Amino acid sequence: MVVTPARKDSTLTHTDVPHYSRRRLIFDLTGFVVGALLLAWIIQQAIQKGDWSRVLEAPPWLLVALVGSTLVSALANGACFWITVRAIKPLRFWDLQALNLVASMLNYAPVRIGALSRFAYHMRVDRMRLLEIIAWFVAIMGMFGVGLAAVIGAIIIYPELNVIWFILLVVGTVSLGLILRALAATPIIMRHGRGAGPILRNHRALWGGIVLRLIDLAAFACRMAAALAILGIDISPTQTLVLAVVAVLANLIPFGRVGFREYAVAIVATQFFSTESLDVPWEMLALFESAGEAAVFIPLGGLLLIWFIPRMAKTRSVEKQTNEAKESV
Repeated sequence: MVVTPARKDSTLTHTDVPHYSRRRLIFDLTGFVVGALLLAWIIQQAIQKGDWSRVLEAPPWLLVALVGSTLVSALANGACFWITVRAIKPLRFWDLQALNLVASMLNYAPVRIGALSRFAYHMRVDRMRLLEIIAWFVAIMGMFGVGLAAVIGAIIIYPELNVIWFILLVVGTVSLGLILRALAATPIIMRHGRGAGPILRNHRALWGGIVLRLIDLAAFACRMAAALAILGIDISPTQTLVLAVVAVLANLIPFGRVGFREYAVAIVATQFFSTESLDVPWEMLALFESAGEAAVFIPLGGLLLIWFIPRMAKTRSVEKQTNEAKESV
């Protein structure tokens, strides 16, 4: 996310929360419109081709698995933020879980303000510096990259999910994790890393964060598997994992959460998995799997706004009173 600081100097105060530039606002709104058009096309295709009676007749335990995997993903994601930040600042576990749900919900907005809400909260409520937060998020992205690269590498080397594949996954994860930790100790990262180094050199933060990112990816795969089972689509576990990886990568598209992920999953499945014996409405799968996530993030994140907004407002009020007191001296 590109942010514009409220001051020109590099020593931002806690009230100088980053805000969107006009260029970024136009960029996000354009992306949202394109994503909305893609989503409309996905919905239209799913309605035309899909057999929605399968959803209505689905066993309850599969619906529970669809939603439950999203809850596991959310918990793992929030725990990753918590275990990594403890290397530089102790924050409350459940506060970070709540903030994670609020930010995930806000990413569905026309302007993807989920990341901005994290910055604003941590600067105002947790009294963290902007560069400190950026370093923290960069460290988490490094751990995410380790987990994702290990999974993709294991699929390429041995495209069958069995004991050998899991051994390759462990070896790849440990190797890449050690490389990441070694890079964090280099002079350039120590000097210019702005705080990422201490997180990546902390064993608990590094390995805990990597494991939690892998759990998050596994939850994506479980949700995809549940959606496939509900719709009666029979593909291999490796193909299921590939579609989960596509969904995870599509979440990183900076244009917004809506439309792009569903389109990416549908297109990849159509191009690589459709055969004469397996011609299914992949658009319906993409839509249904995504809905399993939205069904958790939107209501829970919306409900937790009653926790988020008062905290932000209270902090703003205290800062205003403090500034007025300083000016009157």
